[in-house]
Amino acid sequence: VIQFIARSGVVGQIGGVTFKDCVVKAADLHPVMAFYDASYISAVENVTGTLRVEQGDRKVEYELTPALFQKWMPASEAGNITPYETDISRLKPLDASAKTDSGPRRKVRQRGLSQYLLYATQGEKVSVEFSYHQLAKYTGDKIPVKVTTPSGKAIPVDSIPFKQSATCAFKAPETGVYRITCDPGANFVTVDQSSHQVCLTSEGAPIRLMAATGDFYFWVPAGVEKWAVGVFGGGPGERVSARLVDPSGKQVWSEQNIAEPKLYTATGQQQAAGKLWRLVLNRPTEGAFEDHYVLLVGIPSVLALTPGEILVPAEALQK
Repeated sequence: VIQFIARSGVVGQIGGVTFKDCVVKAADLHPVMAFYDASYISAVENVTGTLRVEQGDRKVEYELTPALFQKWMPASEAGNITPYETDISRLKPLDASAKTDSGPRRKVRQRGLSQYLLYATQGEKVSVEFSYHQLAKYTGDKIPVKVTTPSGKAIPVDSIPFKQSATCAFKAPETGVYRITCDPGANFVTVDQSSHQVCLTSEGAPIRLMAATGDFYFWVPAGVEKWAVGVFGGGPGERVSARLVDPSGKQVWSEQNIAEPKLYTATGQQQAAGKLWRLVLNRPTEGAFEDHYVLLVGIPSVLALTPGEILVPAEALQK
């Protein structure tokens, strides 16, 4: 089998191959080409030429055309959406006057690489309390927390001990967006309290969640012609339910028990001003509810738990 692969983190289309005098021989009938899209947002394009397939006594010559590829290897619905280049340094709070509740936050569980964004003004004292939880019988050790300033410098902070909580604390040396990352591996981490608004993010990959329910907000910037939001389960038998609410409060999309990626795609809705949308995640009515993902394509890959926490491109605040 000739296989095209878009690995996790790949943005845009892959391909650019011409087949000439290529013969594929196989004893049995099976697909001769396949596309494994681990990015969930890619497509195979610009593949041309001819392919001669010999399977037993059967010999067929194929002309490689877009129509044939769509039949053999259907592209993701989001494969032709122009990626949105999120410039972290250009993000600012949509509502600068929003006050952060110093009490307990809604705890959103995350496994693997977990990334957060936080906006702080120079001189402010920042504190974010994390908990490192055990899942099932997985073992663990302390996990490092990495804090990166708006200018790209690292700030040393305490690690999080296994099955304990720890506070990531620092004094902001400059004004702007700080990136905080940690990786609990097969276990999971939560943000329990924070002195500042915290958003979830992911670079070039879906945002990974674990048994997360409730409202998640995201921003569609002005001028975006096509974008998509996708939701899917994290493995065999894992599912999640979701619905999408537009800026007017109208539900525009709903899916139950999602295992494979399901996308809501918006087209031809170029707007003069950016808008805030709400994604609601719920437990599935069947299947396992553990790992699941949210994919934002063509728009900033930033999720907030409340409207007051969302970070948006700075140009949205200048209109």
